[in-house]
Amino acid sequence: MTKQSRSLDSGWTLRLAGGAAPAEVAGLRDEAVPAQVPGCVHADLLAAGLIPDPYRDLNELDVAWAGRADWRYDTALAAAPPGFERTDLVFDGLDTVARVLLDGQELGRTRNMHRSYRFDVTGRVRDGSALSVLFTSAYTEAESLRERLGARPNEYPEPFNYIRKMAASFGWDWGPPSSPPASGVRCGWRAGAPPGWPRSGRWSPSPARTAGSRRTSSWNAPPPARAAS
Repeated sequence: MTKQSRSLDSGWTLRLAGGAAPAEVAGLRDEAVPAQVPGCVHADLLAAGLIPDPYRDLNELDVAWAGRADWRYDTALAAAPPGFERTDLVFDGLDTVARVLLDGQELGRTRNMHRSYRFDVTGRVRDGSALSVLFTSAYTEAESLRERLGARPNEYPEPFNYIRKMAASFGWDWGPPSSPPASGVRCGWRAGAPPGWPRSGRWSPSPARTAGSRRTSSWNAPPPARAAS
């Protein structure tokens, strides 16, 4: 049995995809900035000199808009390795509400930062294929659910209990309420063996990777043939 893995941690860009933004960053709707993956929106904006450090003074108030905006990550892929029965695109963490597109075609949607995601892209990846991850603001999603479901018990006035996202992303006594919508992005290829490799067996990805964690997905055996959700 053989397998190949390829980390997709370079060549990413970030751009503003929707929502209000200060005039000085409005150009991000048309012109992207380099992005670090794994990483987060606030770190990329800080590296590009577009926002002040949110952990200094009262800067957290000046950058709060970023948590209510929508964001888009893009990269170009090399061709998938040939001769394998199955090729998966694996995200060890997507935070949180996102659409994943390959050459403009939707592979799936996510709503949970606490798990990994796997998409079957067998035979679909050519050299230069465009991979995009479009993040909807966690606030947009959570507040929409709050409106539909009604008020629920809460410890403080942020809608963290309506979404599968770390509550501290909405602010805590030790951190600002920046709610970066795209922290902990990490992805890569997992290519299966050539035809004839049995599809039966067990597989177990480790817990989803989040910012600050060193855990990554691993294989014990080939995955079952099923669609990612």
